[in-house]
Amino acid sequence: MSRGFAWCRLALAMVLVACGLLRPAAAEVEAGFRHLVAVMDRYHTSLDVYRERGSAGNHFAPSGWQGDVAALHLDPGWPALTHSGSTCIRVEFTARSHNWAAIVWQQPAGLDLSGASQLSFWARGAAGGETLEVFLGGEPGPAGDSLPRLTTGRIRLDTGWQQYFIHLTGHERRRLVTGFGLAVSGRDNPAGAIVFLDDITFDADRRTEPRLLASFETEADPADRHLAGVAHLYDNSLAILAFLARGGPDDRRRAGLLARALVLAQERDRFFHDGRLRNAYAAGDLLDPATGSPRLPVWQEPASGRYLEDSYQAGSQSGNLAWAVIALVRAAEELGEEGFRRSALALGEWLAAHTRDERGAGGYTGGYAGWEPDPAPLTWKSTEHNGDLYAAFLALQRLSGDPVWQERAEHARRFLLAMWDPAAGHYWTGALGDGCTVNRMVIPADAQIWPALAVPGAPDGLPWARAHLVVERDGRTGLDFNDDRDGIWCEGTAAAALAWRLRQDPLADSLLASLRAIQASAAGSNGAGLLATPQPVLSTGLEWQYPRRVHLAATAWYLLAELAANPLAPPDRRSSGR
Repeated sequence: MSRGFAWCRLALAMVLVACGLLRPAAAEVEAGFRHLVAVMDRYHTSLDVYRERGSAGNHFAPSGWQGDVAALHLDPGWPALTHSGSTCIRVEFTARSHNWAAIVWQQPAGLDLSGASQLSFWARGAAGGETLEVFLGGEPGPAGDSLPRLTTGRIRLDTGWQQYFIHLTGHERRRLVTGFGLAVSGRDNPAGAIVFLDDITFDADRRTEPRLLASFETEADPADRHLAGVAHLYDNSLAILAFLARGGPDDRRRAGLLARALVLAQERDRFFHDGRLRNAYAAGDLLDPATGSPRLPVWQEPASGRYLEDSYQAGSQSGNLAWAVIALVRAAEELGEEGFRRSALALGEWLAAHTRDERGAGGYTGGYAGWEPDPAPLTWKSTEHNGDLYAAFLALQRLSGDPVWQERAEHARRFLLAMWDPAAGHYWTGALGDGCTVNRMVIPADAQIWPALAVPGAPDGLPWARAHLVVERDGRTGLDFNDDRDGIWCEGTAAAALAWRLRQDPLADSLLASLRAIQASAAGSNGAGLLATPQPVLSTGLEWQYPRRVHLAATAWYLLAELAANPLAPPDRRSSGR
């Protein structure tokens, strides 16, 4: 689409704004929050044994094999004829005389199922007539189950999906190790059997538990394996801020649960006890029942089948931690919990002690990547991170009254100002690993937008963004991440819409209208989140790219833009321009 047509659309939007015909869309805002709620509750309306392969809500693993185990073949990721979702469990049994075999899904640490009254599951046979028994409990010993073995008895399957139940009422449910078991025999299945299982769940409502939201709505695609079930710290900090910006009773309750999850993650880290947080945690249950520590995401290596952690997700980047500080301070101010205040201050002290840098223009480094005990220091410095830290340290000064935070904020601001190129009219990415050389490889959108929201009086990168980053795709106006203009970056588009909206610039309305159209294209039964990009993939010019997946950060920024709530500003500036 030509740039001339793009400016015609913008001119039309300006006319509509002047006439009062373009306003924030309440229905779209409600749909966006409904999406956040659905993502937050996805793994906590029940306690799942299995929803689909790799689900962050799965609790028990098929770790016990009994009888003629060579006669059983298990595929936990069968992609066809599922009851729901993208995968189900397929079990194939080979009959040999009167042999029998069983698979048991267990959690060695045991889980408290006191709030559950039943197990339910769905099953079907490949041919019909397959006979099996499903059971739970019964593991003996002091580390075993607190309830006896409960069973369906022998059930005969049809070719259509049917739901079955095992009732728990009347039994002690404080400790469940054996969450699910399946037994088949040659006597009942002389020709063998192929059975399918799906949606194996206990009716335990756990929506009062602290937890974090998955950042992306992933698909059964190998390319998504690094994203599935990952709750990024930055994204969840934005979710806290979005809930607090709307501020209804349930919004405040949910913001409190998310903030408490950050406090628990900080206090119970499996190794570090110095105030830091990790870049990402696992969605679903926050704490590992075996260790009591927060769970980190894992992904499966295709070649070996091993489960591995990601070095970025296990690390601690200063920009992500700065956003957690901002969210915790806001939660402390609005919800009044002392734990949020302590957590924010401890996190700020860690950032000041471990990322402050005196090389070149000063500022703060990228943080750390990798695992304990010695994660690798990231000696480069980011313009965007330092803008985040400026806002975070000012928030801590506001919270504590300690002037040291003002000095720390100014140290970040000095670096940010040094990255301004007055001749070009934009900010550079930051400094390379030597801490001094300006990184000129990419001109990112966030380095232009975030300072406009966070740093009063700083040089203005928004005019450059308007001239070099605005892009048209499929009749929609947005900002690219960089100036190659290969697509729309919804997260940055929403942040820019907020910045321009606070200045009463009509471009904001054009951007918001486009985001609403993108939101509608991804709408589902549980509301509508924003895609990271409407293109199949969006390049950044850096080490990562954005996929066409519904994205928590994009959704939260969109909601903040619709609400005209600046998350990087103190209370008296949140709904005003520069």
